[in-house]
Amino acid sequence: MPVRFGGTVVVSAEEWRIAMGYLRGLTHGAIAGAILGLLYAPESGVTTRRKVSRLLGQAEAMMAADSGEAAPSTGTTRRRAAGGTESRARRP
Repeated sequence: MPVRFGGTVVVSAEEWRIAMGYLRGLTHGAIAGAILGLLYAPESGVTTRRKVSRLLGQAEAMMAADSGEAAPSTGTTRRRAAGGTESRARRP
């Protein structure tokens, strides 16, 4: 069954199935890559979260500077509230 827009056939059903299969594969690959990246990360979760938080703060400051808004302070890192879900165990 062709996909129509107005009175014009835009995409055939077979092309639509192929495109959806490609997108499904792309999505599954991205999820698998994210999981493997977390499992094989070279640093601990705390260190990684701090780095990501610092990078997000820098990006936020750059975007604020580009738009002319007051830039947030970049000297401090974001911290989780007390009682967060991360493990309190120390690595040897």
